Parts: sequence; structure tokens; C-alpha cells
Amino acid sequence: MTMHSVRDVITICFVAAMLSSCAQEGMPPGGPTDTFPPYIVVAHPSADSTNVSTEVTPRIVFNERMDPTSVEEALFIAPLISFELETNWSGNAYTVVFDDPLLQGLTYLITIASSARDVRGNTMTTSRTVAFSTGSEIEQGVISGTVTAEGRAASGAYVWAYNLREDHPADPTNEAPDYIGQTGRSGDFTFTNLSSGRYRLFAFLDRGRDRRYHAGRDPIGVPTSDISLTPATLIAEDRRLALALSDTTTFSVLSARPRHLNRVDIRFTSPPNEILAIEDIQFRISSLENRAPLGVAGYYVDAFDPASIVLITKSQASGVNYTLALTGLEDRPLLVGDTPDLTANFSAAVNSDEIAPELIRVIPADSTDQVRLKPDIHLVFSEAVRTSSAAIELLDPAGSSVPVNIATTDSVRISVVPISNLAPNTAYTILLYSSRLTDLAGNRLSRTSTTSDTIESTFRTIDPAVFGSITGTVFDNSPGRNGNVVVVLTEVSLPDSTHRITVPAAGPYRIKEILPGKYMIHGYRDLDGNGIHSPGVPVPFAPSEPTTASSDTILVRSGWESEKVDLIFPP
Repeated sequence: MTMHSVRDVITICFVAAMLSSCAQEGMPPGGPTDTFPPYIVVAHPSADSTNVSTEVTPRIVFNERMDPTSVEEALFIAPLISFELETNWSGNAYTVVFDDPLLQGLTYLITIASSARDVRGNTMTTSRTVAFSTGSEIEQGVISGTVTAEGRAASGAYVWAYNLREDHPADPTNEAPDYIGQTGRSGDFTFTNLSSGRYRLFAFLDRGRDRRYHAGRDPIGVPTSDISLTPATLIAEDRRLALALSDTTTFSVLSARPRHLNRVDIRFTSPPNEILAIEDIQFRISSLENRAPLGVAGYYVDAFDPASIVLITKSQASGVNYTLALTGLEDRPLLVGDTPDLTANFSAAVNSDEIAPELIRVIPADSTDQVRLKPDIHLVFSEAVRTSSAAIELLDPAGSSVPVNIATTDSVRISVVPISNLAPNTAYTILLYSSRLTDLAGNRLSRTSTTSDTIESTFRTIDPAVFGSITGTVFDNSPGRNGNVVVVLTEVSLPDSTHRITVPAAGPYRIKEILPGKYMIHGYRDLDGNGIHSPGVPVPFAPSEPTTASSDTILVRSGWESEKVDLIFPP
């Protein structure tokens, strides 16, 4: 069965935690607004019923009037069977009418997901599942775990489970699963009453709200391995699925456009991989007419557009048409090996470079405080520049020059690193002399003032007493795994700001020099050694690298060490 035929027969279900607490009904008209979540009062057949008739018509009764559409969308039944849903006049009771009789001797699951809502829009706090059997026994297999996104719990994510069989491939892009679930607010899921067999799980966020997975649109979680349930091992716990968006775009050159006689901008369908591939690119430029080569003096990622690479070429010949071929590029985020040759044609520019370079970014930004005592200072320019140590100074409050190492990392980024630690809680000034810095054509840096050729930026260092730290232990329940463990710390109020450390193996870890605040922490096992998390591929199946996360928010306080923040990799 393909996903296109699933609308009325996607009666596959997941099992989440049973309702743990009761809620009250809303206030009568004229009183306070009803903000209480609905819940199920009665379910028939009752949980764990056996020898149920194959002609059964299950009934579900809520404590209040429900939105019929939301109940229909939240209702799942496994194994697959088509049905219709009927409601009573008051809208709080629903009857399931199967199109065909149930099969004898099977365990069935009826689940109402947490997305079911009352007429005022309040959703259930958790999902409710009822298992019953048309035979004398109920299957007892269990798979449970958590779905996360960037280390945070992913609520409302679908979890699909495939019982791997030759006649039923585990392909979330085209095949309906055997069981489907939806995570609760804590990102947890549980499948129960499973038979012995080999299972493969996927999780995804249904951005299109059509109960289907769409590659490239819906972030998907790929498992680290399949799960085998046997009569001796019927329970598999703590499985983790980390959501990531698969890049399905074919990596190619969109355009090659000369900006002047010594520059060509190459734009791609997605940003090239800066970690592995950027240093391995090979460029070949030649005339279309006589194959005369055009030399490449350098290249860098465009500071304004990460999907573009700037080539610095030898002087292009006026009126000549060129062809460009590239090898050695990998697209991001999926690393799939060297791509085939990428080609594009362009005509030589007609003008020379007469545009002055600009300073577009200073890190740390002007007037930043709480800067580390050994900061990485970066100056980012609009184009490739030539400079010397005389062009940049770092001054202390007395106006004395601070010894630094200055290096150009990729022609547009200059790194300024103090040789020794700076003084705590002290203001420093970065000076950039525009007359001592030019682009490759000799154009001087654009000045920000008509009266001075000096650009200033200031920052203040932190008092080390403000820092806190975090310590803990990394545990791995699959001791045979190798590869570094990367631990990532994210401040709750600044999700784009991360602090990461790498430890060579499971064991103790320590993150120091952390500003006070609330943090989330997660990690991954870098099995392939590429320095980033490899999220796996659903089809053809490639497993994800293992992930882990702390379920609690970590409070970091000045001068304190937050201890026993342990990270556990599941099997």
C-alpha cells in the first residue's frame, strides 16, 4: 500500500503513556474561559480485553464535547484496517465502525493521539491507547524512546514503526508503516503489544499536516539501528530519534558571473561543505574557442552568501567566452562523497576592479562585554584583501599596543589573537587603519569617517569570577562504539549560541568558562570522524550517528560547578 491510499486506512497506531491525571471540565457559559484539557472517560472494549468479537464496534466517550475533525485525525488503529467514525448528538461519544470484520486471534490497538481537542481548542495532555485481542492472548512487545530536535524534546512528532518483512519495505516516502505514533509534550513515545520481529523506526515533523512524510520539507529522525524483539527480549527502551532536515536538492552550479576582470562569483543550489570540501576544490577555466587556460589565484566563500564561492582569477581576456569545471565539492549537510564535475560558462568581464573593500563585521561586535580573556577576534571584509601587521592594533586602556598574532584565514577574514590572556574586566580597542589595507586591485578600504582613516571597535573582557562550569559523565550502552563524543551546550534564551567540547571516549567531561544562565545540553558520537553529526538517510537506509541529551534544563551560576550532568547513549 502506498502513502497515497492512506487517508481512511492509515489506521495504524502508536502507544504513548496512559493518562496520568484527570482534568476538570470547562466552566458554564458566562464564566471563565475553558482552558482545561479533555480526557477519555470510557473506552469499549476495555483495556486488555481478550476473546473480543470480530464484529466489535469500539466506543470512546470523552468528558466533554469534542471537535469531530480533530478526533478523526487523532484516531489510529493497528493492524491496518479501514473504518468510519460516528458520533452521538452531544459530540462526546464516538463509535468506530470497521468496513470488514476483524481477524481472529490478533491483538488490536486503538489510540487517540494527544492532538484531539475539545470545541474550545484545548488538546489532551497525553495520548490514550486501548489494546484488545480477538484471541486468547495479548502480545507483550514494547518499544519506547524519545524524539529530539537540537537536543530538545520534539512534541507532536509522528513516530512510524515498520515490522521488517520482505513484502513490506521500510520506506517512509512511499510505504505506510505498521504502527504510527505521535510524541507527547516531553518528546516521549511508546509502542506496546508488539509481536516478536525486527522493527525499524522513523520520526518526523508533519509540517504539511497531511500525515505523510515529505523528504526535504519534513525533518526526519533516522534510527542508529534496527530493533529485534524476541520471546526472550520483548522490551526495547530508551531509543532516540534526532530530527534533521534531509537535503534532497541536487547539488549543482546555478550561475558563474564575473564581477570584474579578476573575479568570478559561482553560486550553487546549496552551500558547499565548509568543513571537509572547501580546501579540496579544483578549478579549471579555459577559453571555449581555443582552450587557453585562465589561472585561478585563490577562492573563498562569499561573506554575504554562503551558497557562493568567489574565484580570484588572472586577468580575463576581453570578449572571450570561458568554460568552468569544478571537482572535489561536497554539499551540506549530507556528505555523499565527491560530486561529478560541475560546469558553467561565462563571458569575460569588461571592467576592472574599482570598488573599495568594506569592513562588514567585527567579532566580537562593537561594545560587546563579557568577552573571554583569550578571545578570537575576527575582521570580515566584503572581498579579498591584502594587509600587514601594521594595519591592525589592539590597545589596552592606557593606549599601549597589546601583542597579537594576525593571520588571514581565507582572504576575507583576518584573525587577531592575543599572545597572552587579556586582563579581566577591562576595556580594549581594536584599531584598523584603512590606508594600510587594500583589495587585490589596490583599492583602499572604504572609510567610515571623512576625517580619519582609523576604524575603531571596543569590547570589555569578563571577570572570571562570573563563570560557572558543568561536569558529568558520558555513558554508552553500546560499549563497542568508537569515535569522539561531541558535547554541545546551548543557552535556552540564545538557541543560536552554542558551546561545544570534544572528548575522545565515554567517561568524565567538563565544560568550563560558562556564563550564568539556563542551558540545554546534548551530544553525539562522531563515528565517521567528520566533525559534524551525520543524521542518516531513510532510503536507501543509512543509520544515524548515536545522540544523547539531558532532559533537564541546567542552571549555571557564577562561581559554581553544576555537577553530575550525565549523558547516556542508548543501545
